[in-house]
Amino acid sequence: MALTLETSESTELDSQFLNAPGTYHVAVIGTDEQPEKKDNSGFIDAFEVQIEVLAGPHAKKTSRLLFNNPNSNHKDKGEFARKMQTRILEILGLIGEEQKGKAVSVELSHAMGRQFIARFKAEEYNGKQQIRLDGGNFWHIDDPNADQCERNESAIGLLSKSLRRDPASFKKASPTPAAGHANAGGKNGGGNGGAKKPPVNLDDL
Repeated sequence: MALTLETSESTELDSQFLNAPGTYHVAVIGTDEQPEKKDNSGFIDAFEVQIEVLAGPHAKKTSRLLFNNPNSNHKDKGEFARKMQTRILEILGLIGEEQKGKAVSVELSHAMGRQFIARFKAEEYNGKQQIRLDGGNFWHIDDPNADQCERNESAIGLLSKSLRRDPASFKKASPTPAAGHANAGGKNGGGNGGAKKPPVNLDDL
């Protein structure tokens, strides 16, 4: 019996993963407190936040963000990793200012649906270009220090009032020397140029 079907005009497959550096309005679509390695050879010493872009030409693209657990054997004794984890947990509303510098227990899954602004850069890894979070350059949705990018105002309007903040409550960013990172994108999202704020200084945490 013959197979009857409708074919596609193109065989080019569009990746669902974010593949362009820039600054994006994103939402959390998944979390993992103990992510596995892609080859299933074990676990990654980190927690994972999965995000989806909400606005601009790369809307609906996704990415996995890994926040490494502090390693006391590292040259900085794990301080950078600790600050990165603290920053994302505070931005997602999982901890408050009064909990910083203390041992905490959080339900990472409570971050589902929460939104923030994040800058991504392109990096060469094992001969392939990968799009990664650009250091500590990610911000609360109301932070005036955030890079400009296209935003989904309808999605922002759905956020609980308890997750919003007065822009005046944020510390003014302390510039640190830029180390040749990629353009963060302007008002229209990834790679279109426009206003980009100084890199986040994690020592401000």
